[in-house]
Amino acid sequence: MRIGRKRGIFLISVLFIITLIAMFVGAAFELAPGALRRTVNTAELTVAQRTARSGVAYALAKLKADPTWRGTGNAVTVNEPDLVIVEREGNVVGLLTQNGITSQFRLRFNYQDGAGGLDGLNDPTGLTLNLPLVSCNNLPGNVERPVPKADGPGHSVTSGSLTHTVLPAHSVYLACEGRAGDWLRSATAANPDPAVPTFGSVTSAQVETVYKVTNIGQNVVASAASSAGPFAADLAPPDGTDRNELTLDSSTSNTMGRLRSRDNLAISGGETTGENFKAPLSGEYRIRSGFSFTNPGTTSATIAAATEGESDELYKIEWSDVRRAVPAAGNQLAAGVYTVSQDGQLHYYNTDLAGYRALMLADPTNAGVVPAVLPGTVSYSVTNAGSATMEARLTVTGDTSVTPVGTFKDLVIIPQKGADAGPGAPGSGAFPQATVESKFTSNQTFSGNPLVNWDGSKFEYSNSVGALLNAVAAYHGRTSGTWTMGTLTMSNIGSSTNVLDGPGSIVSSSISIKSNMIPKIMSYITANPSSPLVTTALTELGITAGSGGELTDIAPVTDTTVPANLSIQFAPAGASSAVLSGEGDVTLGAKVQGEGGSITSEGNLNLVGLGVGLSAAANPNEGVSLYSKKDILISTYDKGNTRYNDVGLKGVVYAWGNIKAVLGHSGLTNGADWGDFKLTGALVAYGKDPSDTSGPILNGNIDIKAERADLKFDSSYLLSVMASLPDGIQLGRSWWNQH
Repeated sequence: MRIGRKRGIFLISVLFIITLIAMFVGAAFELAPGALRRTVNTAELTVAQRTARSGVAYALAKLKADPTWRGTGNAVTVNEPDLVIVEREGNVVGLLTQNGITSQFRLRFNYQDGAGGLDGLNDPTGLTLNLPLVSCNNLPGNVERPVPKADGPGHSVTSGSLTHTVLPAHSVYLACEGRAGDWLRSATAANPDPAVPTFGSVTSAQVETVYKVTNIGQNVVASAASSAGPFAADLAPPDGTDRNELTLDSSTSNTMGRLRSRDNLAISGGETTGENFKAPLSGEYRIRSGFSFTNPGTTSATIAAATEGESDELYKIEWSDVRRAVPAAGNQLAAGVYTVSQDGQLHYYNTDLAGYRALMLADPTNAGVVPAVLPGTVSYSVTNAGSATMEARLTVTGDTSVTPVGTFKDLVIIPQKGADAGPGAPGSGAFPQATVESKFTSNQTFSGNPLVNWDGSKFEYSNSVGALLNAVAAYHGRTSGTWTMGTLTMSNIGSSTNVLDGPGSIVSSSISIKSNMIPKIMSYITANPSSPLVTTALTELGITAGSGGELTDIAPVTDTTVPANLSIQFAPAGASSAVLSGEGDVTLGAKVQGEGGSITSEGNLNLVGLGVGLSAAANPNEGVSLYSKKDILISTYDKGNTRYNDVGLKGVVYAWGNIKAVLGHSGLTNGADWGDFKLTGALVAYGKDPSDTSGPILNGNIDIKAERADLKFDSSYLLSVMASLPDGIQLGRSWWNQH
């Protein structure tokens, strides 16, 4: 019995083990097809991803050869045993065969919205791609462009389609799908996109990427800011925000944030602790002279130092290459002064800024021409006229050429009272320019020597003022004989008496002056603000130093309109951009904003007294590209609130002379009252005519005063002022997403 019982237990154990084995074997047979399918899917996914990247590589090769390409070859462009590519009306399909496995990439530029649709393409017969993402080529474009979703009927793009993303200027957005599966074995050059069988399986991968132009056809060390002369950055004093800093950045991964000076670099101010000269990723400053870093903070470890070579060039954008408005019927804006008054009217004066000041000093009620005549490319509108919230707007919808009127070439757009550039602005020095001018050009009486003679054409001042003017004459190279300036002739220079003002008019123990000498006087005062000769004469005139620089503020005018009430909006209509071009100085005392706008000037370019700034801080996409044959001044002084506003520029700021951005002043000890300077593109002070290969560099300084300065290099915006793309463009990847 015991032996039989043991045999029974053994048999039961064997049967139990056999049952378990059978269960495992059965489970293995059940799971094997799924595991095999997962293995196949993993392999196919790898192939699909690789094929999608191949599609991007093909598109980039085509774009480098033809920057306008968007899949319109309308042929079998490649027909090899292992590679077939078909382009048809903006849709592109490629077939890759490797180790007997065929995969496919697909990308579409066609909106598939019918003949003559929004994309200007016919529908691709036989190659409709029902893809939700549409590629977009904006390489030739110099403004941002929305990329739509294909959310219309049949995956079409309609006028009501949503925006998938916004593509920067001179960039391309590519959305390429890679696919793998057995059904592709039937794909041929004649039928590159066969339908997926009902029970077929598809493994797909999607690549979205943005590439930008990274060159302008010149062998130049890429930099966010370049100066032929010294580069100075003065940051706001500490305010506890830990944001008073200078940063260098780049929009593409293959270019670092860089600052270059062919002279020296000086950075001052900022927070007392931490880094206040830094780069988010990597940066470099290249200088030829010294580095003066007087910040209480430190330089980031991500920023390296380098030496600017003697042969290193700055970006060379010649005047002939710059996009400018060509004078034509309907786009010519008369040169002169345009002002807005509190009643909302737009006035026009056929003169320059100095002439307008003289008119207002003589008769502040002079209304000029009302309403001002504007070309078809410029419109004027106003709301809430007569109130403190008045909104007056000049809208530039197309290329506009400032046409000289007689001898006047300058364009001035300001509130009737003018716009204050604030302390520290060029031309103001230690004394307010408008106040000095008013003393020399209007009927004034001053302490110690009342007005001696006024014959309707001249004013006579004391010996101390005469001595000052003789010093001005010497400063400008005249120490004896006669000195002719415009219509004014002065003789016996060197004595404070017996000065000839116009032929045959001798004035003893006094001196007379006309307004055309004001620039010469101010340049001397600016250069010698602490001279006893200057302070004595100006004190006698009742002018006190340190009261700020009023570049265009007109003293006798009582109108309450301020730059915050006036804006100049660039809004291209039916075109990619709108350019405002002038042969003389351009002075805008208003908010300047909008996309697709640029201003080119053969004289100085002054953007002053901005109530809100070139671009509101909440919307850094606003901005303009600026090009000047002389100097560029940007000041955002808000006189009413005694503070400065922000600047946000996307584009190129390029000057033959100096560039000065005044967004703060040492008199404002609270950093929150300073503005931020943010630029995406390039800042270039070339220092002379870039087409001049022999002349010396006389200027080229960059001076930025701001709470913080963010300089981000984006080469695509260098092309925004160019007439065309360079040959042999280079493309850099700025964004990549694979899913």
